[in-house]
Amino acid sequence: MYWLRLFGRPGHDRVWAWRFGGHHISLNYLVIDGRLVAATPCFGLNELAAHRQRAFPR
Repeated sequence: MYWLRLFGRPGHDRVWAWRFGGHHISLNYLVIDGRLVAATPCFGLNELAAHRQRAFPR
């Protein structure tokens, strides 16, 4: 499942943000006065499972 969320009211003269997220992904964007000023992408994984696969290959 994925979702899209808006924070504030989008516009060229406002502060607002949007987030797209779901299974192993989170994209966050902050817009101030029509300019993108911050972006935080995150593509996750299950670190414990990845570590086990490297430590104990099949």
